[in-house]
Amino acid sequence: MGLYADEFNVLVIEDNHAQRKLINKVLSKIEGVQTVLCSDAFEGFATLLTKHKVDLIMLDVNLPFVQGTALIQKVRSLDQYADLPILLSTAESSLKSSAASQANGILTKPYDINQIRVFIEAFRTPTT
Repeated sequence: MGLYADEFNVLVIEDNHAQRKLINKVLSKIEGVQTVLCSDAFEGFATLLTKHKVDLIMLDVNLPFVQGTALIQKVRSLDQYADLPILLSTAESSLKSSAASQANGILTKPYDINQIRVFIEAFRTPTT
C-alpha cells in the first residue's frame, strides 16, 4: 500500500500544449496522482462540473477567452468548490492581490518542478 489512501485528482487548465505536457509528466511521477488536462477555462469548468472528484486545480492565469482569475471567482462561487485548492500558474512577476488571495498558491513560470510536488503533498491525506 502507498503512502496515501486514495488517488489524488488534479485538474490542469493550461492553454500552452508544451506546458500542459510538462505539467502532466511531472504530476505522473507523483504516486497516486491522476490528471485531467484542459486547454481553456470553458473546458476546465465543464470538466469540473462533470468529473465526480477533483482534489486540486492547477490553473494558468492567462487563458484564451476567459482569464484564470475569472474562473477562480466562478469556482469559488459554487458551494461544493468554495474550499477546493487552486494553484495559479503564471509568467507574470506579480498578480493583483485579489487574484492571489483567492488562490491557495502561486507558481511563477519558469518554476521549480519540486514546487508542484510540495503544493500537492500539502493537500493530500496520508494513510493512517
